Amino acid sequence: MTDISQSPDSGVPPMRTTSSLMADTPRTRRRNAAEKRFRIYGLIAVSIALTTLAIMLFTIFRDGSSAFVQAKITFPVTIDATVVDKSGNRDLAEMSKVTTVGYGRVLGASLVQYMTDRNISVDGSSEKEIADMISKVAPARLRDMVLADPSLVGQTITFVALATGRIDGYLKGRVDRDIAARDSNVTVLQLDLADAMVDA
Repeated sequence: MTDISQSPDSGVPPMRTTSSLMADTPRTRRRNAAEKRFRIYGLIAVSIALTTLAIMLFTIFRDGSSAFVQAKITFPVTIDATVVDKSGNRDLAEMSKVTTVGYGRVLGASLVQYMTDRNISVDGSSEKEIADMISKVAPARLRDMVLADPSLVGQTITFVALATGRIDGYLKGRVDRDIAARDSNVTVLQLDLADAMVDA
């Protein structure tokens, strides 16, 4: 048996000398420095992401919080029997034939009367403009209340009606008089009426 010595011509690559990863060599120092930089970059990236998220959430809640509340008009409503119960016998089958249009007239007349009693007025405004400040869902709510409790007919109750979307937007600063002048769903006089109601 003979020993075969490695030689450049033997075709076997020479063994490389290795050093421990724990040894403090220039290569290890470079690798450790690169790892520290990577950690710092990661912390900076996470900090920027969290800061951006916090700013976005703050902006969403600041600008969107007003969407959770809507302007309301609270006023006494006299439920006119001649409109909601023409027969006067409190028969639900007959009363249910009265549509929201009839209840809308009841609400409009009550709001006009309320504003007249409180001396809330704007020169040039009409009763229709006052009545049109009430949301379209309010008559349906009043109708449901009356049909659920017919004893309300003929009484005066305190009713909370949502204001229209344009009035709500005006009170929140999203609608101004320039927009109202070009909008068919609201008039400048209605905005003036809203201001007068808030002042009162």
